[in-house]
Amino acid sequence: MNHIYNLNLGGEWQLCGTLENGQGESTGPLTAQVPENIELSLHRAGLVDDPYIRLHAMQLRELEFYSWHYRREFEYDGRKRNLELVLEGVDCLGEIVLNGQPLGECRNAFLCHRYAVGERLQKGKNVLEIHLRSCCNALREMPVDVEYFSSWHAHFGQVRLRRPAHLTGWDIAPRMSLGGLFRPVYLQEIPPHRILDTYLQLQDFSGTEGQATLFVRFASSLPVLRNLRLTVEGHCGESHFRGEQNCWATWASLKLRIPELQLWWPKGYGAANLYTVKVRLWQGQELLAEKEFSTGLRLLSLKAEELASGSDQPEFQFLLNRQAIRIHGCNHVPLDALHSRDHERLQAFLDMAEDLNCNMLRVWGGGVYESDEFYDQCDRRGILVWQDFMMACAVYPQDDDFAEQLRQEAEQVVLRLRQHPCLALWSGDNECDVVHFCAGLDPNRNRLTRVILPEVLRVLDPRRPYLPSSPWASPAAVQAASELSDCVQLVYLTPEQHLWGARDYFKSDFYRASQASFCSEVGYHGCPSLESMRKFLSPEKLWPWQDNDEWNYHASNPYLPDDDLQNWRTEMMAEQVREMFGTIPEKVEDFVQASQIVQAEAKKYFLELMRSKPKMSGILWWNLLDCWPQFSDAVVDYYLVKKLAYYYIRRVQQDVIVLLTEPAGWRQQVVAVNDSLQPRQGKYEIRDADSHELFSQGEFTLEANQSKVLEAVRVCAATQRLLLLKWTLADGTKGKNHCLCGNPPFNFKQMRDVWLPKIRAGEF
Repeated sequence: MNHIYNLNLGGEWQLCGTLENGQGESTGPLTAQVPENIELSLHRAGLVDDPYIRLHAMQLRELEFYSWHYRREFEYDGRKRNLELVLEGVDCLGEIVLNGQPLGECRNAFLCHRYAVGERLQKGKNVLEIHLRSCCNALREMPVDVEYFSSWHAHFGQVRLRRPAHLTGWDIAPRMSLGGLFRPVYLQEIPPHRILDTYLQLQDFSGTEGQATLFVRFASSLPVLRNLRLTVEGHCGESHFRGEQNCWATWASLKLRIPELQLWWPKGYGAANLYTVKVRLWQGQELLAEKEFSTGLRLLSLKAEELASGSDQPEFQFLLNRQAIRIHGCNHVPLDALHSRDHERLQAFLDMAEDLNCNMLRVWGGGVYESDEFYDQCDRRGILVWQDFMMACAVYPQDDDFAEQLRQEAEQVVLRLRQHPCLALWSGDNECDVVHFCAGLDPNRNRLTRVILPEVLRVLDPRRPYLPSSPWASPAAVQAASELSDCVQLVYLTPEQHLWGARDYFKSDFYRASQASFCSEVGYHGCPSLESMRKFLSPEKLWPWQDNDEWNYHASNPYLPDDDLQNWRTEMMAEQVREMFGTIPEKVEDFVQASQIVQAEAKKYFLELMRSKPKMSGILWWNLLDCWPQFSDAVVDYYLVKKLAYYYIRRVQQDVIVLLTEPAGWRQQVVAVNDSLQPRQGKYEIRDADSHELFSQGEFTLEANQSKVLEAVRVCAATQRLLLLKWTLADGTKGKNHCLCGNPPFNFKQMRDVWLPKIRAGEF
């Protein structure tokens, strides 16, 4: 087998922009470092200010009506090869031209585009051009359905375009919508014989033996398919398997026996065992093609009822290798608002997710499908992935053309991701069921998520769980919400819920009385560090927060000065501080500290509430990392500075924890939780942080996947005090936690100067 030729076409390109309907206004030529978003090219050339700071991103609005023209010269050695031009990410409406001859068009930023170059490629100098049309102008010519709707009115017109929803502005992202070549560009040789797709699935297992199937599809230039066979070999530790089958067509399905089966498990439940698998295509004794990949073998299913009820048993729960598992993880928004920089931040993000002991990440539907490296690392780290298809908070077009675009996108994405053991769930979209219902439509008539996506998955990935939307509005839930005549209540009738509400005191009945079995979104605001704020705010805009356009813009309201849609988020953050401390600090340093304390206590409470309730099988809090500098629910800001909540979460997301519930009936329960498949034993003690008085102590034994009330201690709910918890497991593992007892308002100075240092140190 010969070496496969690849020619990287990244690096320096020439970029020009022209106002499409203007009088010849243009910008450039300038140098673009592909892959690179247009905004970054313009900033590097000094044509716009850094769009991530102050109000500079507002300078980009006029440029949304420009078309953009990329040009690159490159040399080719002239050897005869079957080559394709590969564009892994183009945003969005493009025409591709090689040496003056059209190669094709693109109109979906989520697709990897491939074009056969054929005779257009010549020896010596070649010129590749990519012309991107203004999306804003293209929308002027597109049909509009009166039923289109979006929770974000600036996104309303963009629903016809297959590009990340957040680009036109969201509550977690700015409006930066120019697009560009944001992922690699290269020429790739297509060999005459190649393995196109492989899909190894565990079908069943008994004891230490597994039964699996391997589906293989290949391509060959042979005029007659004769004397062809496929072989497969795989190994993981002491487990080895092999198989062989003659081929009479360009696909085959092999049944495999896996002795000494090494199952793949998520964090906390076992090892993320990965098999190295080699598939080879032979003609007689000649090797024609081969493919090597890594994968994990596991069985995964989802129990999902149509309605939440008063049952104390989970009504939405993942089962892995026939074991019920509990989920504690977070939502994953774009790594960067400008996706050409995603790869720079991936490693830091996944390191933090692992440090926090997240066993699931939800790839939110308003962003992008992540890179192969993202899913590869989740496989290795034992982090499950909940994968939304890329639609969010809108009623999307239902016509044939849009449906076909989505079908092509889904087919490519499913084929690319289905081999990953980390992939736990396909979800049709983010919150589109709720938006349909609030717009007076039945979400169960949504052709995209009830017909198109299920058809793709039935053919390509039929065994993996599919949820039409998050949250899913089943027919029973729609009927129940219709009878209540309140579209908002639809969200709280389902067993899987997004718990936002008024975002008042985090221990209010809204959170405490929820009937959710699985919370896939819940968050609470926290101010970034003062150090970070000084990086993105003007000195004169650092304080106060009131009537502060830069605070509002980064809160996020990307629609200033024309709209105050999101300005309430700044005041909400201040009111959350007042709710806990009875006042809003007058100094920016104190405000930052107070806000981070409130956020940290809230996120800790949400996790402890979930883990102490047998009914709740999981929580995915919102969110880990900001995609641009802002005031938000994230626990790590854009500059990778961790907020206080990060450290609280790291303590309460360990596999085994001890916690105190909220008082009820003069009693406060001490609860121990074991989210693993191993029995655990340990000792614990609880002391008053100020007096060092022993509040409680004892020993515990926990079965696999068990939460247990260890004791109920008499308390007075009105008494404010800080209790410090510590425990030691039989294997020597130590843990710490704390409980802020009593009702607000708390004394901020006492919390900042006395209690917080003890929480951080775990002092007794």
